[in-house]
Amino acid sequence: MKATTGRLVGLAAVWTLLLAGCSDRPTSPAPTAPPLSASQAALRLTPIDALGASYTSASGINDARQTVGTSLDPSSLSHGFLLSGGTFTTIGVPSPYVCYPPCPTFETQASGINTAGQIVGAFDIAYWIFGDYLMHGFLLSGGKYTTIDVPGAFATQASGINDSSQIVGTFVDPPYLTDDWVSISGASHGFLLSGGAFTTIEAGGAFESGASGINAARQIVGWFSDAIGTHGFLLAHGAFITIDAPGATAGSTKAYGINATGQIVGSFLDTTGWHGFLLADGTFTTIDIPGATAGTTNAYGINATGQIVGSFGDAKNVVHGFVASP
Repeated sequence: MKATTGRLVGLAAVWTLLLAGCSDRPTSPAPTAPPLSASQAALRLTPIDALGASYTSASGINDARQTVGTSLDPSSLSHGFLLSGGTFTTIGVPSPYVCYPPCPTFETQASGINTAGQIVGAFDIAYWIFGDYLMHGFLLSGGKYTTIDVPGAFATQASGINDSSQIVGTFVDPPYLTDDWVSISGASHGFLLSGGAFTTIEAGGAFESGASGINAARQIVGWFSDAIGTHGFLLAHGAFITIDAPGATAGSTKAYGINATGQIVGSFLDTTGWHGFLLADGTFTTIDIPGATAGTTNAYGINATGQIVGSFGDAKNVVHGFVASP
């Protein structure tokens, strides 16, 4: 899970028809500066740890610094959370089934939040088909949960929401069986949900794709995979732009979040592991949390003031969320 709970294809929380007028061939911007470390960028760090959790990851943040993310309890069950004013609130989609207390709860992840406090994410019903989980997206608005399912999809995950309540995410095609009764997972695709209508987001030539973040200008970020590997993308004004972090292992970059000014955050892999990045005005800045185990930093969301959320690991293999402020 972007803190993406990885029960869609391969950590999939992320991904044929293009948006009207979109270019089907991504282009790559040339980086204008070498990567910098987070310590050079003078980010102020605030760790985030949900009470009693063995794992915490922060995925989205709005301009009021309300933060959403996902934690794992001692039983390794996932729960979405909202951190607002120093208080954690668990986000748990209620079961629609009649049951005798205690009723089972869904595993939930929270991925994005907008200025109005609307939250998007995903939940699963702990129900297997050919080894895959059936997952649904959700919107939490005004205390009410609304399920989000792309028509015909096997699984849907909502990842980002802007102030116009436009939602982006990933859906997965149904799995299928070969003649030898081998289960093949379905492909992942990005989507935009706007005004009640779904639009598939997929760069031309991509094997799979996923959409992760959207801002007020309807600029969308995400990832796509091709013969080389995985690349981030920015979809703006009908054109796809490929995002590959400098120094990254080829085919190992994902873009997760974008703010109102077009600043983008994401993660990339190199020989030492995973690192977050900030892409602003054509310049990449590497984000490595001071004191974290090398190669364990991921950046998932950014608000209009440049506050970045994500996760990092420590020497005891515990994963913590963070807010990094400029």
